[in-house]
Amino acid sequence: MQKINIKQFNKYKKIFGIQKIQALWEDFVNQAEDAWQKMDILEMEACRYIFHNWRSSGKIFGLDDFSQLCQQIEENILSHRFAKAKKQIQAAKLLYQECLSSVSAMFSQKENDNEK
Repeated sequence: MQKINIKQFNKYKKIFGIQKIQALWEDFVNQAEDAWQKMDILEMEACRYIFHNWRSSGKIFGLDDFSQLCQQIEENILSHRFAKAKKQIQAAKLLYQECLSSVSAMFSQKENDNEK
């Protein structure tokens, strides 16, 4: 399971509030699902833009490893190392799946804590 940087997550939760950060998460997931479905047919510049956005979103949700991988992909695309970027994109997809579980569990835990 992907480790979440709880301190980072809580920092943004405090700034936005739990409902807003949960809405941001839902938007991130919806947009990501759409992007993953199209990833194989997108131009590399479009992929770079996606990973650029995911890098910042990953930071908000405390997904440091995912955010760092997104940054590496973006840098590889900018440097025209497309073969390396494509391999990293596959790794990013797996890491993204782990992130879904981790953050969803985090929101579930917060909801359970609020019910007590």
